[in-house]
Amino acid sequence: VAWFLLTRVSKIDLALAHARDYFQIFLYGGVVAPFVGALLGAITLYLSALAPQDFWHNLQYWWMGDSLGVIILTPLLLIWRRRPTQTYTSRQWIEAAVGLSALVFVGQIVFAGWSFGALNAYGRGFIFFIFVSWAAMRFGRHATSLAIAILIIQIMVGLVAGRGYFAAESRSVMFGTIWLYMTAISVTGMALAIY
Repeated sequence: VAWFLLTRVSKIDLALAHARDYFQIFLYGGVVAPFVGALLGAITLYLSALAPQDFWHNLQYWWMGDSLGVIILTPLLLIWRRRPTQTYTSRQWIEAAVGLSALVFVGQIVFAGWSFGALNAYGRGFIFFIFVSWAAMRFGRHATSLAIAILIIQIMVGLVAGRGYFAAESRSVMFGTIWLYMTAISVTGMALAIY
């Protein structure tokens, strides 16, 4: 469904060189197309009585999981299938290394529970918009997609370990909150990098 919508209906450039192309992937690949698979999966679970949740929860969670995969992984794979064409000075390489190192370090503080008490609980998650925006404005699509991927990995590791920013969320609220956070940070970063 997504391939048909993206190549026949909207005819995007898979290099994601323009914001229009990214937002079409977001809309058709990340919002519309996952609904079809989620609907079929939720109907199957409902009719077979295999899932403990009701039909609407299964539909919502299935759609959110599929859409998040498309919203995060598709731009990463499409952008990194080609090497960056920009050349950087040694000063820019140092800036990039320091910035990515700071992203990883602060990510460990926030998502792995290395709490130093410097930030209040609510403010910790917002600091990553600074890192992703910096990567977008200074280094473009490749660095931004890499920063988002690093951030998502840290979030997932923290969740599996039961520590960090999202660990305190209740299970009923957690997935929706995490989905919204990851989507917002991905769209913000990629929109800035491509625009």
